[in-house]
Amino acid sequence: MIVDVNLNSTCWVKLRPRGMIHLLELHKKVTGKYGDYVPRLDKDGYYRCQLWSFMQEFGETVSEASIPDHFDINIRLEVKDTCQPGEGE
Repeated sequence: MIVDVNLNSTCWVKLRPRGMIHLLELHKKVTGKYGDYVPRLDKDGYYRCQLWSFMQEFGETVSEASIPDHFDINIRLEVKDTCQPGEGE
């Protein structure tokens, strides 16, 4: 099955400890301090953001030669039904 996904779609990612640290470091780089920023997780432990943001934040942590150690390899994507009545049947 092929599904079109918009880069503005919401994704949920289960971060590992290194992923949390990575987000804190990115926040420090942008603001110049850690402050009281803590990545917010939902009740199941997922970090929610837009897909483009996730790619930007974690792209450098991924390579074809290794399994990511910053987040779980399975992510959740919000896919909206874009078929009009009579299409895609």
